[in-house]
Amino acid sequence: MEAVLQSSLGRTVLGPGVLTIGRALDNQLVVNNPTASSHHAEIRPGVQGYSLTDLGSTNGTFVNEQKLDPHIPRLLRGGDRIRIGDTIFTCEAGRPALRGPFVEEGNPEDDPTIQLRAIGHITSGQGAQLGYQPPAPYTSYAPEQQPAPPQNAYLLDINTGANQQPAPPPFTSMLQQSAMPPWAPGGNTGYGMPVLQQPYTPLPVPPKSSQRLKILLIVLAAIVVLGAGGGGITAYLLTRPQPVMSVTSSYRVGSTLAGSTGTVLHVSGHSFSGSSAITFLLDSAPVPGSQNVQSDAGGNVRADLAITNAWTVGNHTLTAKDAGGYTTKAGVTVAIVPQGQAHTPGPNGAPPDDMNFTLKANLQVQDAGTGQQLGTGTETLTVTGKPDPSGGTVCQAVDNGQPHTSLGSTSTGVTYHETVVLSCSGTYKGGKLSYTETATTDKVDFSNGVSCVAHTP
Repeated sequence: MEAVLQSSLGRTVLGPGVLTIGRALDNQLVVNNPTASSHHAEIRPGVQGYSLTDLGSTNGTFVNEQKLDPHIPRLLRGGDRIRIGDTIFTCEAGRPALRGPFVEEGNPEDDPTIQLRAIGHITSGQGAQLGYQPPAPYTSYAPEQQPAPPQNAYLLDINTGANQQPAPPPFTSMLQQSAMPPWAPGGNTGYGMPVLQQPYTPLPVPPKSSQRLKILLIVLAAIVVLGAGGGGITAYLLTRPQPVMSVTSSYRVGSTLAGSTGTVLHVSGHSFSGSSAITFLLDSAPVPGSQNVQSDAGGNVRADLAITNAWTVGNHTLTAKDAGGYTTKAGVTVAIVPQGQAHTPGPNGAPPDDMNFTLKANLQVQDAGTGQQLGTGTETLTVTGKPDPSGGTVCQAVDNGQPHTSLGSTSTGVTYHETVVLSCSGTYKGGKLSYTETATTDKVDFSNGVSCVAHTP
């Protein structure tokens, strides 16, 4: 029986893979609803059936109006009502298909599609040894006559195909008087005509029939042996732990989960060995700096894996195994990126590389030529984030190539106004900022009639 989700979105058949649900377009089931999270929930097949897991959604996932704990799988049953945002699904639950050399899924009420029937001939000696009691020989009667006594009896040798006479009872093939048409020569019929007695001549039997029978019996015995062994293997496959793990992260590179030094991967799993130490593996090697994690009595696991600078940058496969050596069959791909990329925080909590923000900088001003301290000032820098891996740009609002005028006075009381044209260059990446402001023209006009033009840039 297949498992189906019914909703206003249509009919969704659950298969052997993971069904992701959410508002983002990279989900298998897209819920175009503002109250649904971008990656809201997922449905996974397991030994006991399909289970629903909330992926830390904003508004929660509900089964029969009971809110699920995030990252804790809930086994679905037929008739369950699932609410994700404002969308309601009705679950018609079935069991995921199991496939193996000794397991075949089917309906016990279905008629069998293959029948095996052994057909063979047994001689009188073989019949006695096997306890076989043959049925009474077939007798055909002439119309309105009593059965005639046996006339000619023959025994067929199954190996040579030759007739042997006479055949000892009870294994005889007996020819009785047959109903004959009125024009048949000889014999006696209901029409006053005699019926001609003809000896029974059996059809020739191919000499290889006994060999075929032996082969058929051997094949039948092999099927029985394999069936008995397959039952044990099936029981082992169905009862041994088959761990399943899921991972969530606040960061992604495309559709791949991502993280950087200082961020955390949230892991949940089930079907591990109960009360067992769990080892997380990165590309089949223990995760650097992984803390001690243990499953509960039911084989469930929850853990937060902190990413350190020992995790090398690049794509990795994350798996887990218990103390019994049972390992998750399906690994989870995780992209480790430099700090600041994939919208992860920069070092010491600095903003991500692709973030737009302003920064107020306190400056100590000095003469670049003489080194004389000219006082302090405050400038507001604007950082414009760019897609990875380029980083952001840094400028001020006045660095736009247009003339800007400011007023001032000297220590002797002479007033002046200064006109300057400014440009800028600057970068922001991985928490590090650089900024250069360049005056392309700079002119000062004093109230006493003196004008000064700076050597620029």
